Parts: sequence; C-alpha cells; structure tokens
Amino acid sequence: RRCSKCKQAWYCSENCQRSDWKNGHKKKCKKYTEKIEKKAKKIIEKGIKYIEKSIDFAEGEDNKEALRAGLKALEKLKHEDAGTKDDRKFNVANATFRVGNLYFKLGKYNLALKNQQDGLKALIKIHGEESIDISEKYRLIAATYRCMEQYDKALEYASICLNIRRNELGDD
Repeated sequence: RRCSKCKQAWYCSENCQRSDWKNGHKKKCKKYTEKIEKKAKKIIEKGIKYIEKSIDFAEGEDNKEALRAGLKALEKLKHEDAGTKDDRKFNVANATFRVGNLYFKLGKYNLALKNQQDGLKALIKIHGEESIDISEKYRLIAATYRCMEQYDKALEYASICLNIRRNELGDD
C-alpha cells in the first residue's frame, strides 16, 4: 500500500499507514507535496512558454520547426508526473489546441482540426462551455472548417461561438 498523496511512503497495511500518518508522515507528506507542486508549476509554465514561443515563431518563416518545438513541449507536458491532476489536464488540453493552431498555419487542416477539437473537448470537460476563452476556440475551429470549405460546419461552430459570447457578455 502506498501513500496516495506523496507516493513516497509504502505500507504493509492500512493500520500501519494510519499509525505513520499520526506519527509524523502527515507533516512530511504535506511539505513534500508542496515542494513537488511548486516544482511542477515551474515545469508546466516553462512548457507553456516553450509552446507560446513556438507559436510566436510560427508567425515567421519556419512553421515546421515551430511545430516540432510545439509537439516536443506537448509530449513533455503529457508525461510530466508533477503538479495537480487538473493543472496537468488543463495545460495538456490548451497545448493540444495550440498545436492544432500550428498545423493550421502550415495548411494541414485535418491535423489542425483534430488537435483543435481534442483540445476543446478536454477544456470543456475541465471548465465547462460558457466562457469567452472557449468561444474563441469555437471561432478558430470555424476558421479551420472554412479553409476546408466545409461551410455548414464552419457556420455551426461560428454560431456556437456567437451564442457563448452573447450569454457571457449579455449582447443581443
């Protein structure tokens, strides 16, 4: 049996675990997890900055290099075993969507759409659908469909974007 919080202590039974918790593991566990979460936050922030730099770089001439950098950062985030589970899920979802945007800039619309939709789906699971940030994701997917000349789907996603913005901003 392993401590579910810090994953550092092992126990032969539930009673042994309870005894150790009362005899000091509680404090050690808290201190350790705070240290790990702080380290994880730095790692995740670094990964997000790396992806953002690759997206900024994509504005220049070498979009393929930017995509490689973005995919590398996304893989790091996916396999990072630190931070809270929700933070990791959010960062991976957001990074997945951003990689979709890089594919869009390369004109690889099918790959763009897949990553954008995967990222959007995960973000909705985490935060729900009613936010300006989510509406922006719908707008970008609509643009991808438009470039693919799938105008019905583009209209569907643009309408969802507009409805979310109306609900959030109270616009008519």
